[in-house]
Amino acid sequence: MREERIMPYVSRSASGAINGLFEQMQEGFAEEFLPDDNPEVVAFLNPPPPPYTIGADLPWARMTEDGAELVQDGIDASPVKTRNMINKATSFTEGTDAFVKFKAIIAAATSTSQAGEIMGRQLPSELVSSEVEQA
Repeated sequence: MREERIMPYVSRSASGAINGLFEQMQEGFAEEFLPDDNPEVVAFLNPPPPPYTIGADLPWARMTEDGAELVQDGIDASPVKTRNMINKATSFTEGTDAFVKFKAIIAAATSTSQAGEIMGRQLPSELVSSEVEQA
């Protein structure tokens, strides 16, 4: 069976980014034709996942006691602004300055792969245990 291709007409925002796809040309709105394998079309159809947020206690819960000590040493050795940003956080959102700095400190204290796991999205099993703890 032959795979059917859409061959979209695109509309663009004021900044030039694709903001809509149409099967048929839309006069005065979507007149530009791009093949469905065009990188811009592929990116529009497959946007990156939105940033996620984790509670500030979750990274610590994921660390071993030895790892937590090494990470705390890294925080203590950081500039005051970084220390305050991390210590006063109630949550960390992927891509923010606090998230990036905390993850870098964890990576320096442990490893890049461990930092990715420690600062990763909250797992369903962790959601259940945190709800039980709050009850």
